[in-house]
Amino acid sequence: MSTKGYGGRQVTKRIVIQTNDLQKQNLTLVVKGYVKKFATISPKRVQLTGAINEEISQTVAIIPEKEYPFNIIETTANQGNDIKFALEEKQGDTVTEYRLTVENIRRQAGRYYDIIVLKTDNKLKPELQVRVYGNIIEKKSEDQPASESSLKKPATDQEPAAKAVPSEKNASGGVKIDVSAGSGAGSKKK
Repeated sequence: MSTKGYGGRQVTKRIVIQTNDLQKQNLTLVVKGYVKKFATISPKRVQLTGAINEEISQTVAIIPEKEYPFNIIETTANQGNDIKFALEEKQGDTVTEYRLTVENIRRQAGRYYDIIVLKTDNKLKPELQVRVYGNIIEKKSEDQPASESSLKKPATDQEPAAKAVPSEKNASGGVKIDVSAGSGAGSKKK
């Protein structure tokens, strides 16, 4: 059972076991426990959203718990094509704290995903991960008028298959609609 992402929380998991006992074919085991937090990572994930050529960045605080001190000895990205990042150390009250600044370097519209891996010198947790989500959009000018071609309806070579023509009022005061065939192929107007 993985406890990844559950640090600092009470966890309850249920496990169903199937047996060949006709009296008790299914048994349910309940496992409860408190998962100790190794470090506080805030925010838990990086969201880089904005327009092309905008400066988009976010800073993540990484604070080791007093019980599990560690140093970050190496930082790498799984892909690293769309981001650049820098790690800064800062002495906290009892432990060294870290600030990871992640910046978008993508110059075309689209989405991307990456993981920054932080290697530690602690044998209990030799690696931490920070997920990065990017959504880069094309910048639209607000003062640019809509082009005439975008306002026109596309031209068609054929007339509509039928035309609605009001012809006479009926007894209830409404208008009776005469639907006659248009001049399309295979139809003749009588």
